[in-house]
Amino acid sequence: MNNNLVAIVGPTASGKSNLAVDFAQQYKGEIVSADSRQVYRGITIGAAQITQQEMCGIPHHLLDIADPTTPYSVVLYKKKADATIRAIQKRDNIPLLVGGTGMYIDAVVYNKNYPEVLPNQPLRKKLEHLSTQKLFTRLQSVDFGRSRTIDKNNKRRLIRAIEINEATQKPVQPPQQQPRYRSLLLGIRISKEELHTRIEQRFHAMLSNGHLEEVQRLHDHYHVSWQRIDEIGLNYKWVGQHLQNNITKQEMIEKSITSIKQYAKRQMTWFQKNKDIVWIENYKQAETLIQNYT
Repeated sequence: MNNNLVAIVGPTASGKSNLAVDFAQQYKGEIVSADSRQVYRGITIGAAQITQQEMCGIPHHLLDIADPTTPYSVVLYKKKADATIRAIQKRDNIPLLVGGTGMYIDAVVYNKNYPEVLPNQPLRKKLEHLSTQKLFTRLQSVDFGRSRTIDKNNKRRLIRAIEINEATQKPVQPPQQQPRYRSLLLGIRISKEELHTRIEQRFHAMLSNGHLEEVQRLHDHYHVSWQRIDEIGLNYKWVGQHLQNNITKQEMIEKSITSIKQYAKRQMTWFQKNKDIVWIENYKQAETLIQNYT
């Protein structure tokens, strides 16, 4: 059985999914999603989930597997991802780990084992009223190491890190384990200007494809609370605010696009710290690396 794993990473709207499908067609691959929003059922349009037509018959895994009313932890993701990757390898295919959620990627590639801590709802309600700055300061005081790696603007992750520290009374940062896979990490490099143009165009396409109706359906059909939709973040938060008549449509559009651009910047900050990633600008560069790897 082969032990190969190819990870394709980069910011949102950089073209990871299309590149992965091209590779999978040529190298007998199957795609394992590493996206912390696409993992939820009912979250497709606003998360730019690949369509059946775009999949071109290539198997895609770990999409639409989680209940959107409940946060899905990196611990659960890693268990699912490892089992899926092993199954792909047993079929003598190449698993392609594709996505922009850095914590998911690192957990799988570097075999990081995070503590299993159940949600503490009373603590979460208490922390929810604090600003991200106050949450970050609190995390610094109890786990300085984790505060150096966390996205200090991500309220959900700040709360989770504090929650884990409260339960375990020790640092969140998992110990480095021996990697399970022989991994090749490819990062898509794209100019800031081109990326911002793609983000704007894609968000307007989301609206045309029914993103507002999707969020309303999350609330009505999947029984996802407005507070939980806020926690899902990015454009889902601002569309939810608009559907509650808290902001205008134009404000929703502007805030959504801004939040996605900021998210893309945070993704790049995360990935640029990883010296194992080989950055590519086109398919030919990636093809050469894959050929040498396989």
